[in-house]
Amino acid sequence: MNAKKSTLQLDLLKQLLEGNKISLKDFSLSNEISIRTAQRYIEDLLEIFEKNIVKEGDFYSFISNHFLEKNMLSFDKKELEIFVDLFSLIDFEFANKFDEKTTTFLKKIQKNYSHTYMIKQNSFENIFSKKSLISDIKIAIKNKRYVNIGYFSDKEFIFEEAKILKIIFTDGNFYVATLTNDDVNNGFKFLRLNFITQIELLKNSFHRDVNAEQFLKSFQTIFSNYKKESYEVVIVVDKNIKRFFKQKKFLSSQTILKEDEEKHLAFSHIDCHGCGGCVSVCPSGAIDYTQMPRIAFSHLSDYFKGSTALIIPHKMDLNLIDTPLKEGVLPLMIEGEKYLHEAHLLNLLQTSGNPVIFYTDFISKGTGDVIRILNEIFEKKYHKKAIYVCENSADLARIFESLESIPECMYGINEEGLRKREIFSARLAHLVGDEDLGVVRTGEHVHYGDIKINESNCTLCLSCVGACNVRALTAHPEDNSLRFNASICTNCGYCEVTCPEKECLTVIKDEISLKPSWFSQRTMAKDELFTCIECGMPFATVKAVEKIATMMTPLFGNDEVKLKTLYCCASCKPKVMFKAHMENEKKGIDG
Repeated sequence: MNAKKSTLQLDLLKQLLEGNKISLKDFSLSNEISIRTAQRYIEDLLEIFEKNIVKEGDFYSFISNHFLEKNMLSFDKKELEIFVDLFSLIDFEFANKFDEKTTTFLKKIQKNYSHTYMIKQNSFENIFSKKSLISDIKIAIKNKRYVNIGYFSDKEFIFEEAKILKIIFTDGNFYVATLTNDDVNNGFKFLRLNFITQIELLKNSFHRDVNAEQFLKSFQTIFSNYKKESYEVVIVVDKNIKRFFKQKKFLSSQTILKEDEEKHLAFSHIDCHGCGGCVSVCPSGAIDYTQMPRIAFSHLSDYFKGSTALIIPHKMDLNLIDTPLKEGVLPLMIEGEKYLHEAHLLNLLQTSGNPVIFYTDFISKGTGDVIRILNEIFEKKYHKKAIYVCENSADLARIFESLESIPECMYGINEEGLRKREIFSARLAHLVGDEDLGVVRTGEHVHYGDIKINESNCTLCLSCVGACNVRALTAHPEDNSLRFNASICTNCGYCEVTCPEKECLTVIKDEISLKPSWFSQRTMAKDELFTCIECGMPFATVKAVEKIATMMTPLFGNDEVKLKTLYCCASCKPKVMFKAHMENEKKGIDG
């Protein structure tokens, strides 16, 4: 029995027992289910209370309740437990709606299951004194009638020509979702039902408000903002309480971004100047610039096809540029001067087929490294400069005279969903092609590199794979290999630190190898699987077993049983030891 279904069916039964006439259309609308679903719920009740539920037109009503005990006895144990559970949760003097015999029966089964269930909820708000108001509210919702609302919390309010959208029950209280002409929260209110003093139904009606309906479907608390830009809040949770957040969502949008008990990265929005310097040096691309996200920059670059991009930071005074722009030069104004990284600039170069001019009096450390790297690469490949930097009109005029287009570098990719390193790798791989252009040093602030693995010492323990945060190192069970893609490696060095073997893994710092193999997966180590000598199941690599055997054999001496276990899987080791023990015990008894 589905818990949500059971709850709605019990509510339906409760309303019938209270003597209410139920319209399936109204019931489906108020509970946000289809009429067909509501029909199935009433059909389920009809199977149990066939003689007690009658239909008059579109309405259903209940004529007697003395058969409830008999019908409840037909529930299986699990259904009865769910019923008792939900019965305890509802607590709307449910039992008092039945006759004496049924009430006694309900208390009896509740007592029988009291050793299993203890449901302790906050008391529900008493709204029975508001029956007349609720009736008017229902009419207003059903007929989309404007209303005047009298409301008193800390002081008295009058909301004129308000739209009542829905009655909502949350956290033990009833609220009325209302759109008003008030400016606070763009007019959206969650008004406490018990604080409403009067409702005046007006003659005029309103049309559906799609925005409000969508908000009601997605709001998380009564304090949620309406028609206001949402923002992300990242919290760091102490490891001692993280289990509570893993087991329960306190908000529907709640997501666990990362589990890390040792490393924490926190940003102060107050102290941030918005310069973007962190973006240009972030190796993985995890940090992006909100003023110009990477994907937005990619779309913007399409406007520079066949043109030369003249990048001008917002801080630069355009009035100081007295040099006429050369034909084909198109200005690109940017908010900051520090956020541009290798993926941005190579995108502009390959989209436009022309050099890039950067008009600025300051270059960040990260962007400066990137400009040098790209210039070296383009000199090696095309014998032309890729990016020019100038800070005055005289320099700009000289650059215009020496500009040479680079149409052979043009290349386009769809960057949607790709990480920063993946974008740069794909673009640079196309530029290199099948050539070997040598090596380019990256620098202090922009890190690329490679690794070396001594295959004879590698046991394929895969510690390095677990340490790699960007999946540059990957394990491949189909051929028992360890593979590495240098072009997406961030050069963090975690793999080298975590490698348990001596003289096995070495990180090559700060260089880009301009040859095809640098951009694809390379097999760094490979081994055969060792099969258990008892059951024949593969359980480790040959080198791993041999290494452990070499270390442990001197310690085991001539103990043949222990030596045998070195070549057994985890399941067979205890079996071999236990069998030997039993045989020794038997020999002792026989002796």
